[in-house]
Amino acid sequence: LILLRHAVGPGRGTFTVERGRNSYSRLVRARMRRTLVNDVVDTPVLFELGDTARLREFEASVQKIEMGSFSRTLRREDRWLKTEETIGEDQVFFGVVADGHGGSEASEHAVARVVQYICSEAAGDATSASLKWAGQRAFARLHEEVCASGTTAGTTLTVCAVNPHRRELTTMNVGDSIALLYPRPLKSLPTTAAASQPQQLTADHRLQTNTKEQLRCKLQGAMIARAVDPTTGGPGGPLRVWPGGVAQVRTIGDADVGRIISPLPASSTIILPDTGSWDCIICSDGVSDALAYPTLFKLCRRSKLASASTTAKLVVDEAVAKRHAFNNEGFQVPRDDTTCVILRFLDPRDTDASAGCALETCEDVGPLPHVDVGKDHVHDAFDSSHFRAVGPEGAGQDRL
Repeated sequence: LILLRHAVGPGRGTFTVERGRNSYSRLVRARMRRTLVNDVVDTPVLFELGDTARLREFEASVQKIEMGSFSRTLRREDRWLKTEETIGEDQVFFGVVADGHGGSEASEHAVARVVQYICSEAAGDATSASLKWAGQRAFARLHEEVCASGTTAGTTLTVCAVNPHRRELTTMNVGDSIALLYPRPLKSLPTTAAASQPQQLTADHRLQTNTKEQLRCKLQGAMIARAVDPTTGGPGGPLRVWPGGVAQVRTIGDADVGRIISPLPASSTIILPDTGSWDCIICSDGVSDALAYPTLFKLCRRSKLASASTTAKLVVDEAVAKRHAFNNEGFQVPRDDTTCVILRFLDPRDTDASAGCALETCEDVGPLPHVDVGKDHVHDAFDSSHFRAVGPEGAGQDRL
């Protein structure tokens, strides 16, 4: 028999052929690695010698996940992580973004521990249901640890976990750091409109746009009001909860706000397409407040043949450079910490260079469908950096 092993490294996949004693056989027993890990398919696949078409299709089915990130800092409160971990027999790729407020202690602790806690709570089960349950336990544990540390800092937290073996993308988030999926089906294969539609994977927990969060706060006796604009003396900025003055109450930390803060994450799972390429975009509000979603997708489409890190840098630079035509003050200076993490799968058959065209040739994707995680994200361009909090003494510093 001829044993065909498929080894996938950081670059392109390579085939190594070993000839056994029974060279008269016309069958090849192929055991392939589904990802960049030691996860071998249980059922061998048989090919006839010379069947190059099936071999190419077999190689193309191996999902190679590339991870990239880039950040521009202003307050140095954003933290991010991209890593791969083994849970049971599956390799899971994690992308994490935490946007801190009131200090960096909460975001730093959350990013340093969240993947470790999820893997521990999953107990060797990498299914989407297990990851969701593990995520809830991990978020709650992080919240308790941050509050017990004595800091009043808080943070958003968005975690995307890709399991290529099961073709599952599981997302968990608190706060307003968004995650989006942008699929790019192969033009050579038939596909449905739904399969090529970008999707928002996270919920927006800002009080300004989330009526369910407003109702939850009111039922717990919290006061919801805007801060006072020091220049006009009137209300300004987004809705905030008092005491504390935070603009979102689904976060990690914020010990001074008290029991109104909930670390329970919104979660979703989608099945990734088995053909074609896709990008999972995770970013802080420094990106999502500056760029409309269609612009994000156009940037990813334009740089689809570049590395994930290059695409992340392109997104961040575009967000930082975004200014109105009549106001270019502070050009190329971040107005907020701006972070982007990208998990990318590029189908080897997706080599159409015309897809990497200029921005103007890409169609507007329109409103995004959601995956049972909440309302549409509404961009709030109001800058609250000049507001002072109103409320009880020690209600806190202004937080975005």
